[in-house]
Amino acid sequence: METNELNDPMNTCLREIKEETGIAKENIYNLKLRYIIIRQYKNIIRQNYIYFGETNTIELLKTDEGTLHWINENELLAKEYTRTYTEMMRHFTKTPDPEERIVVGIAGRLSGKLKMNWSILEDFD
Repeated sequence: METNELNDPMNTCLREIKEETGIAKENIYNLKLRYIIIRQYKNIIRQNYIYFGETNTIELLKTDEGTLHWINENELLAKEYTRTYTEMMRHFTKTPDPEERIVVGIAGRLSGKLKMNWSILEDFD
């Protein structure tokens, strides 16, 4: 996130998608914040906002970010991600939420291994 985007993670997401894939915001539909992942790395607290959306765009930019290509949803768990993203993908595929609520995952440790603690983000009023 750029300094001027700190209170607007969706616009950060749209900007990054455009920069890294060439897909313009006009071609993105149903973009929704689905996960917030929080972890501590040394003295830094890292917070990731994960959005899910749809597009009818097929062609992607060639980029220095890596090889971009579309995959089927049933291939999600076969790809390599960071450990927290891998756990998020497992949660997403095994815990479908028809309401598409925001899920917060807090990374912790149990017996020396990553343990994600999941909660639904809800208004308490």
